[in-house]
Amino acid sequence: MQKHMKIIGPICIIFFMLISGFQATFLSDLLQNVNIYAALFISFSITIIFFLVIHVCSKKNKAMIRRGGLDILYINLTTLGNWFSFFLAIKYLEPAIVASVANAVNPLLTLFIVIYILKSERLCGKEYSLIAGIILCTLGLAVVSYIGYSGVGDIELSHFFIGFIMSAICGISVVLHTVVSKRLDAKGIEPQQIMAIRFILLTIVAYFFVSHELIIESLSNYWQPILFITILGNIIGIYFLQLGIKMTSMLLVSYLHTAKPAIYFAMGMLSTHIHFSLVTLVLVSTTVFLLICTIYLKKVKNKKNTL
Repeated sequence: MQKHMKIIGPICIIFFMLISGFQATFLSDLLQNVNIYAALFISFSITIIFFLVIHVCSKKNKAMIRRGGLDILYINLTTLGNWFSFFLAIKYLEPAIVASVANAVNPLLTLFIVIYILKSERLCGKEYSLIAGIILCTLGLAVVSYIGYSGVGDIELSHFFIGFIMSAICGISVVLHTVVSKRLDAKGIEPQQIMAIRFILLTIVAYFFVSHELIIESLSNYWQPILFITILGNIIGIYFLQLGIKMTSMLLVSYLHTAKPAIYFAMGMLSTHIHFSLVTLVLVSTTVFLLICTIYLKKVKNKKNTL
């Protein structure tokens, strides 16, 4: 059974990333016309209702709340940071760039925590070189977006800053969300139970940013694409992510997520407003390679330390 879980977990995460790439491309087009906050509220309200119905039928809600404790609040906060920032970022930036910046945050955040907070480890020269390369590639993607050479062409300065700040917040939230999900799993809380409670804060915050009229208007004009992306991206996609996180080590989750920018770039070619950008392709590919090298080097160091 354990051997099957080792295979099924990564497959679930890869399946999620493929769906996520399509969702990002589809949303990038949709959010050019639909209000972000209306889309967030409608989409995740449907998601909450779906999983709450399943959860209530299972009759485990009271036990879950007692076991989850503060981690239920933390999973809501990380979900808010993840999806709120993701929707804002892909409205203004090319999805592949959003994924690259979000992924680049992972080793940079780890570096900061290990050296400046925990003070538990010193980095070798290779690690510093790889992290420097990731920073340079991320800055390169920023320049490419700013001067209009990315797949979405010219963007306003305010949109440029919003997109990059939100991409970084998304990356931080994803790292923290994986940690909290692992803690909830250790307490015996199942993925479908996590799905029932993790979007509540996100939906409440989105509601305060949008009027009733705009929600009704968005539902009237765009209910079909919103429902489609909710079922495919939220109900199916995110559930498989939670299932994958449950069955996969955090290191392997990090490994698999490095492929996300490449998947987003390929899926971006299906978009109606994203065109092919060779510069983006080169920088995204280089970032993915450096991220894989960083994680591999970390794995080798951990093995040596345990010997």
